[in-house]
Amino acid sequence: MSSKNNNRFYLAILILSFFVVLFGVAFNFNILYFNQETILRHWHVLKNGDFFTLKDIRSALDWKTLDALSRTRYIDYFFSILDIRFRFFLFKYLPFHPTFSLTWFFTFFLGGFYLYKAAELLYKDRITGFLSVSLYFLSISHLSGIAQFNRPAKPLSLTFFIFTIYSMISHALKPTDRKLNFILGLLFFGLLIDESMLFSFFCLPVIVAKLNSEKSDYKKILAKEGLVFSFYVFLTLIVIPLFENRMGYPGFNFIRDFLNKQAAESSSLSFILNPFYLISSHVTPFALGWMQVRSFSIVYLILFSIFLYFLQKKLTEKIKKRNFVFLYLLFLFCIFHTILMKKHMAFTIAGSYYYGVLFTVPFVLFLSPILTNIKNLGLKIIFPLFILVVSFHNFLSVNDYCIKIFGNSNWLMNKKSMPINGQITYKMVQNVWKNRNNENALKQIEPQFRYDSYWLFQGVMFYPPMKGFDVKTGRPLFKELFDEKNTTW
Repeated sequence: MSSKNNNRFYLAILILSFFVVLFGVAFNFNILYFNQETILRHWHVLKNGDFFTLKDIRSALDWKTLDALSRTRYIDYFFSILDIRFRFFLFKYLPFHPTFSLTWFFTFFLGGFYLYKAAELLYKDRITGFLSVSLYFLSISHLSGIAQFNRPAKPLSLTFFIFTIYSMISHALKPTDRKLNFILGLLFFGLLIDESMLFSFFCLPVIVAKLNSEKSDYKKILAKEGLVFSFYVFLTLIVIPLFENRMGYPGFNFIRDFLNKQAAESSSLSFILNPFYLISSHVTPFALGWMQVRSFSIVYLILFSIFLYFLQKKLTEKIKKRNFVFLYLLFLFCIFHTILMKKHMAFTIAGSYYYGVLFTVPFVLFLSPILTNIKNLGLKIIFPLFILVVSFHNFLSVNDYCIKIFGNSNWLMNKKSMPINGQITYKMVQNVWKNRNNENALKQIEPQFRYDSYWLFQGVMFYPPMKGFDVKTGRPLFKELFDEKNTTW
């Protein structure tokens, strides 16, 4: 395939991926949902009124309401408030959309742009950049942030991590003190988005050590990283508890909450299962039983790895050396994420879907140059398309599972009138939206929707003109829609 045809082929894949995201996910109302945790955050924000006020800045410090645990995700808290305000304003003038969010602009446009820049800078190849973005667009990590409306921590951390990796590559190839200090600032602020961004601290020395042989720079990086992390620990253990108490939110104690927190599943096999699910979510077809580690899946992954090994051997030494950097990072992330999940209420299978979203970044930067440098024309065309199809299919499978787990609050009554299966269309969603303040109409509409879409009837109540809820107390005016015994209003 000529260079010109190469560009056209991978650009066509990128454009196709864009339209799959747009029409296959963003406007496919069958697979969109509110995460049940979002409901209380809406109440917390909208009780301060319809518009953004200084009270919202103070509300962003209310860690008990926004997280329930002593965590330092203040950028996430503030952005969550901003996002709810944005949606409240937007849906005064535009038709309701369940998951449209400010995070879309970050993950889709900024995330895609800086991932392309990172791949192009690293491999000096536009087509590798095109394929990297295509793999990212159709990854389970990216699509999950579009399919569910939840806290912005994970989508923001995914975008921030991409930009941080790009900055690290830029520094490693042409190191300057200014770039290094900028990256150290990114590392600190990343921890204020989500604790998973701690992984960035491991990435910087690995990327610099493998892409730049200056040992003195490597040692300086470790020393400066130690100072940044020590400063963060000092803030978390000393300054923030005092500040929170002064602002009227006492009881902040990171060590207490961390030690008391128990994982939903803790097994000696987690160091095998967690990496298996992280990798499989991108490359292994889940149609044959994704919730169990079946013999087929294991054999498939082994054969896939061997095949990839032989393809990678054919890369030039320069590309191979840079490619190995991200293989190291994948290995480190599997260890890091497994340890992190030991203290988290999380299902291992949902790792790449939500908790392990950062895995996608080193994965696509490792895989994309291998795929774009395949010599056989047929394999060069079929293999990337196969990976993209499998990745998208896996997202659909896991998303369907997560709708049932995270999309339907246990606060709600068991709606026996709602069917188990059924399609949800744009017109059906707009019908609920138009009648959100008509109790009798909602009761008549309800049987048209399958039972796992009840999040919709709950979610539309929070948007103008807000007749469904009392914004001061957060209590629903339509009491029949809620099970009062299981409600924490």
